[in-house]
Amino acid sequence: MKQQIKDMEKKSAAELSKTVQSLKTEIAKLVLERKTNPMKDTNAVTKKRKILAQILTVMNTKEVTVQK
Repeated sequence: MKQQIKDMEKKSAAELSKTVQSLKTEIAKLVLERKTNPMKDTNAVTKKRKILAQILTVMNTKEVTVQK
């Protein structure tokens, strides 16, 4: 978990924003899929949302650091 965050901190803002967009589409697909078909991994949406929140937090801290 901490290693993932360290890897995210090394990425540029453009890479992180691409990752955010792809995660949002994946989450939307998973939600639709969950409503139509039973999923094997019922926790997949929660995991993706958690990763999304971590990326957004890293992006926000980078932005605040740059402003100071």
